[in-house]
Amino acid sequence: MNERHIPADPRAYRQVAAYVREQITDGSLATGDSVPSIGALVRKTGRSRQTVGKAMQLLEREGLVVKYAGLGYYVAPTTANKQRTSSDGTRCP
Repeated sequence: MNERHIPADPRAYRQVAAYVREQITDGSLATGDSVPSIGALVRKTGRSRQTVGKAMQLLEREGLVVKYAGLGYYVAPTTANKQRTSSDGTRCP
């Protein structure tokens, strides 16, 4: 995972959400890609599992990620991501 700046925000879960959101919006994570695990995000951000979980719930409410029980979070189809994905689901250049 690339080194990224975690934006300053008084609410820690919003900082984590902004970090993951940036990866989605800049194309580092495309539609259907798995989002780093909660544990990986805890290690990367230095935040608690509860904080990271709350951030992922926020991103799920925003429609940026979907959660699959037992599998984790994946990038949801969005307008920007659909433009980079072909009809058969393969990533377009």
